[in-house]
Amino acid sequence: MVFAKLVKGLFSRQPKTQAPPPSLMFRGQKITPGSEETVLDALLGAGFPIPNSCHAGACQSCVLVTDQSALVTLPIASREPLTEAEQAQGMFLACCAKLTAPINVYLPSEKQHPSHQAKVEAIEPLNGNVVRLSLTTGFDYQPGQFINMGITNQQGHWQRSYSLASVPGLDEHLELQVKVIEGGEFSHWLQQSPVGQIVTLEGPHGHCFLTEEHLESKHLLLIGIGTGLAPLWGIVRRALLQNYSGSLHLIVAAREPEGLYLIDELQQLAQQNPQLHLSLLVQEAGPSGPWQQADIYEFVRSLDIDFSRAALFLAGSENFVQKMKKTAFMKGCPMRNINADAFIKS
Repeated sequence: MVFAKLVKGLFSRQPKTQAPPPSLMFRGQKITPGSEETVLDALLGAGFPIPNSCHAGACQSCVLVTDQSALVTLPIASREPLTEAEQAQGMFLACCAKLTAPINVYLPSEKQHPSHQAKVEAIEPLNGNVVRLSLTTGFDYQPGQFINMGITNQQGHWQRSYSLASVPGLDEHLELQVKVIEGGEFSHWLQQSPVGQIVTLEGPHGHCFLTEEHLESKHLLLIGIGTGLAPLWGIVRRALLQNYSGSLHLIVAAREPEGLYLIDELQQLAQQNPQLHLSLLVQEAGPSGPWQQADIYEFVRSLDIDFSRAALFLAGSENFVQKMKKTAFMKGCPMRNINADAFIKS
């Protein structure tokens, strides 16, 4: 009798229903990849022109963004080739990602960031064409990231991107180092002394910032031209604040001596911190000073450091960043170790 009831119970059980396959949301559309499809395959199959090339995780052109809670559900192979800072921003390689759980994905340019109100506290000239803009606001950021600043007045609305030069907990105000351009809308606004005005900040954006992984590197190498010093000024002070113990090289270049700024502050920082090696370079000869005339690419090629064990931070024009990336790579610096803040002309 007991055996008969057991047999009857086994056959009377309802078959288990299979869980639906994980899906992804992109631009408001729900897409369910096939069992062997990657996120990139599914998006391309749905007709979305996602940038891609190698389909093997090497070119990194198919980078997408998701939330941190979803990122950890993706395969390690889709995250490992990216820097720690990029992963901290929720980035992954779509060509190496197969889903185990539902996620929302975005192109990096489409990831929504909150807006913040900020008050202009002060404007201070740093050289003949660069000013320090100090703002009061309250949001989390990393030195080396950038924000989009918008202003609205009777002439219209403008938005420009600026790197963050300040360090949370060290500087009282958010600091931007802005190049004044003759005829520029923002430059005209700055010349009107807008202290006390309210502006809108959208962000922060970017992954050119210091991480725990960088602090374990034997060398930190920071190279910038012009106002590329802005994010590096924040990153180098953050590294010192976090007691970085390796060799720290800060190289700042300009076409002529008049293009350099924060010279006294940089020299004082180097004097107070023996591990900081400061190099000020100019392309064209000028009056004597604490700088040297040198080609920045040749100067970097001549550095006697192990580039394979260096974390590199670059900031400046897009052309400079691309050329310096190649220079550092040829010296043995892995592309994964290169962090860049490239200034794109508006």
